[in-house]
Amino acid sequence: MRFAAKLATLLLAVMPLACTAADNSTAKYKLGEHYFPVRNAQKANDDQQIQVTEVFWYGCPHCYKFDAYIDRWLVRKPADVNFKRLPTSLGRPVGLMHSKAFFAAQDLGVFKEFHPLFFQAMHDQRLPMDSPAAIASIFERVGIATPEFDNSFNGFAVDSQVRKAESLIRDFGITSVPSVVIGGRYWTNATVSGGSYDKMLEVVDQVVAELRRERSGK
Repeated sequence: MRFAAKLATLLLAVMPLACTAADNSTAKYKLGEHYFPVRNAQKANDDQQIQVTEVFWYGCPHCYKFDAYIDRWLVRKPADVNFKRLPTSLGRPVGLMHSKAFFAAQDLGVFKEFHPLFFQAMHDQRLPMDSPAAIASIFERVGIATPEFDNSFNGFAVDSQVRKAESLIRDFGITSVPSVVIGGRYWTNATVSGGSYDKMLEVVDQVVAELRRERSGK
């Protein structure tokens, strides 16, 4: 009986270690296969938050489709995850205009209304959105008059934000969209994660959990 009690105590002591080892070794998604290090890792602005960044372009139909997945993911997003969208031009002049539209919408306080309308205009209504005048028409639909739009769209603040976004995306090494950067350190997309947006977000969730454990020292 005394031996059995000692054996039971020993098993209880090692079980948590065995479970942890199994969890780490059987992670569904693997670094270097389903997600990869960014080119230049970014230091966290807040040690209590894990940054998740979607890199997208308004002209990309895949980004438009992924946007609905992101909206559903945001409903269940953990409280310690900070999410932001980051537009990229992909080296296209029209892409730069779309990035300026993104930051102008934030600057004018109408991003929530503007964002889906702009996507819809391009991909449902097949409007080119290839000129400031065309973009201004979407802002008019959310209550922003053209002179007010022009001041923001052509202003220094928006231009500076576009430049910073382009620089950060180069640091990440992102060349295709939609992509997601987790913790400023790793990136994934639907292709490498397994061919679906659901799997892409599963990778995001797994890496967030790994970074959380790393942060807590567990």
